[in-house]
This record gives sequence, structure tokens and C-alpha cells, in this order.
Amino acid sequence: MSDPKRHTLFRKYAAIFSGLVSMLLVLSGGLGGYFAFRQSTTALEELQRAKAQFAASEIASFIGRLEDALQLVVTKFNTSGPVVSDNLTPGARRAAALPPVDHRALLDRL
Repeated sequence: MSDPKRHTLFRKYAAIFSGLVSMLLVLSGGLGGYFAFRQSTTALEELQRAKAQFAASEIASFIGRLEDALQLVVTKFNTSGPVVSDNLTPGARRAAALPPVDHRALLDRL
């Protein structure tokens, strides 16, 4: 019939082999998950950087258009001398007294 030692030896090797395969599968899954996480965080950073650059360019464009519009208003109502009039509000007087904005900086990173 069957030898009891041989039967237990087969079970021993089968258990070791299945344990080794299971351990390798878990390790492979862990490494795959780690690299997928790294790839997704890199892609997310690139997407956020692109969105921030687009927003910065839109803000710069808006500020430029706003400066142009303000300059047109100032030149339209400034016929002679500095812009100080009784018709201006206190905030407009303060804004007219400030130097023009001639420098804009875009921040790539915060």
C-alpha cells in the first residue's frame, strides 16, 4: 500500500510550494500597488501643475485687460494735471495716487 512517510513528505513539499507561491503573489501585488500609486501621484502632480499654470496665465491676462481698461478711464477723465477731483470717491483718489502696476510675476510653485 502506500508508505506513510512518503505521503507526509508529499504534503510537506506541497505546503512549502503553495506557501512560497502565495508569498510571491502577495509580494508581486504589493510591488504592483506601490508602483501604480507612484504613477498616479506623478500624473496628479502634472495635472495640478498644468491647471495652476493655466489659471496663472488667465489671471495675468485678466489683470492686463483690467490695467488697460483702467488706463483708458484715467486718460479719458484726465484732461489736465493729476487726477484729483471732487467727483472722485476716496478710493479712486487713493488709486490715482498710486504708481502704475508695471510688474507681474507668475509663481510656479507655492
